[in-house]
This record gives sequence, C-alpha cells and structure tokens, in this order.
Amino acid sequence: MSAEMIKAVAQVITALAWPTVILILLLTHRDSLAEVVRNLESIRVPGGAEIKIRNVVSNEARQIEQGDPEAAKRLTQQQFEAAARVARVAGNTDISVVRRQVQDLAGEYEAIRASLPSGDERTRRMETVVTKMRTLSRAALPLLLELTRSPSPGERLAAIATLQMAPRPDYLSWLAERFRTEKPFIQFHAAVALLSAARVLDHSHASDLKVAIRSAREAIGELKGSDRWNVLDAAERELAT
Repeated sequence: MSAEMIKAVAQVITALAWPTVILILLLTHRDSLAEVVRNLESIRVPGGAEIKIRNVVSNEARQIEQGDPEAAKRLTQQQFEAAARVARVAGNTDISVVRRQVQDLAGEYEAIRASLPSGDERTRRMETVVTKMRTLSRAALPLLLELTRSPSPGERLAAIATLQMAPRPDYLSWLAERFRTEKPFIQFHAAVALLSAARVLDHSHASDLKVAIRSAREAIGELKGSDRWNVLDAAERELAT
C-alpha cells in the first residue's frame, strides 16, 4: 500500500472516530455536561447579569399569571416567593443592574399607556408589567426613595409595587397623594399598597393609615363601587379587625 493510500485511510478512520468518541462522551458524562451547560449563564459576559435577571423576572411573572390571570389585582404567596427568588439572583449584582431593570419596566408601562387605546388589552398588558415589578420588588428596595421622587410615572408605579410587597409606614402619606396626581391605574395599585400596609404594619400605625385612606377617598370623590373605592374599603375594614 502506498504512502498516499495509508494517509487517506488514516484520515477516513479519524473522521469516523471523532463522532464516535463524542457520542461516547455525551452518553457517559451527560450529567457533568448538563451541569456545565446550566452554569454557562454564570459566565461574566457584557450584559450577562442584566439578561439573567430579566429572564428570571419574565419567567416568574409568566408562571404567576398562568396560575392566576388576575394576579396583578391582588398579592399572593406565590408572588412573595417569586420576589425572594429574584432577590437571590440579583444579590450578587450591582444595584445599577437592578435600577436598569426597573427603568426598563417603567418605560414599558409608559409605552403601553401611550401606544394603546384605553381598554381591556391595555390594562392586561400594564398588569403584566406590575407583576414583573412585584417580582423585582425585594431587589429594588434600596431604590425606593429615588423611585418615589422620580418624575417618571412608570418609576413611581415601580415604587408602589415595591410598597405593595414591603409596606413602609413612612410612605403612607406619599401613597395617599397618588390619588390626587396619578392616573386611575396607578391609583388602584396605590390602594392595593394601602391595603397591604393595613394587613402588615403594626397597630401603632393604624392612625396614620386611617388618615391616608381618608385622604385617598377624598381625592377620588364619590366613586363608590369603583375598584379603587372597594380596595380602600377593604383596607379600612382590615384596620377595624
């Protein structure tokens, strides 16, 4: 056999052998390889942390809405657990990463309100944004003060979503003021935040809560039976128990 023939045969054998070797490795080390693939998301690439958090927030919100299409209208244990998981993911990242996530969601809310006519579809999509904001709430707590002072209605909505999940007594009057300055959608969620505060805060804050609820009622006027009025009514009843 000539040298050229031997070389050609060797190349054929090599070409056939490598796929076989790779197949054997895949079959015998599939658990280890799967772990490597799972860990790829932890590799530090530009924007990697933001992509990871965004994906986690979207996945958590999707699961919440699949389990409860009305999730944005009330607080559930599933939402608190989702917020805790997102906070763990965000725990090793700089707060600027979380800030950009909040700003993106705020911009999404504002774009939806500006581009769609009033109606069920617009409300549904805005509620999805609120659900995402809630899952990000624990990670966003350090940003609360700047969000409440923001000129962006979307960022103020993010502050309200955070206060729904983590009520703070020093923001009760700020929540009440939302009923004088914000759109009805944000007012509704401010009412949910007051209801959450009524359920969570110590009784020593009951007087401040009553003042905030009374102020909110006065701001929206005689809208008995509206969703905002009903939530405020529920908050008032909560304080009476």
